[in-house]
Amino acid sequence: MRRIRSDFLEPGLLRAARSAAGYDQSELGRVAGLSAETIGRIERATAKRIYDVVDLGIRRALELRGVIIREDGDAIIVEINRRPARPAPSTSL
Repeated sequence: MRRIRSDFLEPGLLRAARSAAGYDQSELGRVAGLSAETIGRIERATAKRIYDVVDLGIRRALELRGVIIREDGDAIIVEINRRPARPAPSTSL
């Protein structure tokens, strides 16, 4: 497994993205295939190693809720895509 250090997994950015997606640490961990303890260690900056599979799992879990993290040069962009509610079907005859 390849070890990486992603700026995306910076504690403050991960906390903000998780909050925007409406996840708590336990739920994000479950959806990403990780433990809540792992999410907590990343958010507290006490994780010793971060692997690409961890980064990918977290990104995918956030994307399920419309939160997309992408890099643009030196900047990290957080996009929050809220889909508008679908209008109720017309009941007129």
